[in-house]
Amino acid sequence: MTKADSIRFYSPLRSLLSSVICQGLGLSSAVLIWQLYPLPALAGCLYTVVAVSVALFLRLPTIWLIFNGILPITLWFLQPEGSYPWLPPLVLLCLLALFLPTLLSGVPYYPSSKQAYQVVLRHLPENQPFRFIDLGCGFAGMLVYLARNRPLGQFVGIEISPVAFLLSKCRKLISASDNVTIEFKSIWAEDLNDFDIVYAFLSPLVMKKIWKKAELEMEPEKLFISNSFETPGKVEKVYQLEDDKKCTVLIYRMPKVTPAP
Repeated sequence: MTKADSIRFYSPLRSLLSSVICQGLGLSSAVLIWQLYPLPALAGCLYTVVAVSVALFLRLPTIWLIFNGILPITLWFLQPEGSYPWLPPLVLLCLLALFLPTLLSGVPYYPSSKQAYQVVLRHLPENQPFRFIDLGCGFAGMLVYLARNRPLGQFVGIEISPVAFLLSKCRKLISASDNVTIEFKSIWAEDLNDFDIVYAFLSPLVMKKIWKKAELEMEPEKLFISNSFETPGKVEKVYQLEDDKKCTVLIYRMPKVTPAP
């Protein structure tokens, strides 16, 4: 992992441990204010505000900010006097559906910025059909944007998080993007041979493996685009973005196969 990667990347385990700190400080603040002013609403609000504020200070990924905001609310409704006994199991189930795939795959949720959308758009053909895939499409923001600007392309997004998958399907329907397909599938189960451009915003933990998969399955001269995280391949072009994460977009062209002598 490069120095830049270590700055930008929070592994799922590190994010989880950081969230324990956020929740601990939030709960401690709530207990302290309860001793001074025993008002349930005040304590609950302070718990949430402190937990999210610490998560922001630690620069946790967006998905973990949501986690640290939702968990205090869930614990509040777990109180015996809570009026909605069905809500805690529902929220916990949603959290499990959202975070368990991240913990199992080692790939956290990182939404691509609008600047990344624009860089990727530059590398898509304008006047001919092509096939594009987003490995881990999240909420499908990039796919919808690209599909609107390149109507001749066919865009596929695969996502293993049930919550993100359902939300991305809804986004596709709302946007009426007929050239977008969302599939509930692991990135390792997808054959990359069918695509002209592959995009990935994953994590340093899997880049060697995903590049090896690309080398085995993608045709020569096809494009592999990685947001922020380097592969073992030779970079053709690098774009430094001015987004909040200071990401880079790395363009790779699949190497030609040298015939055996």
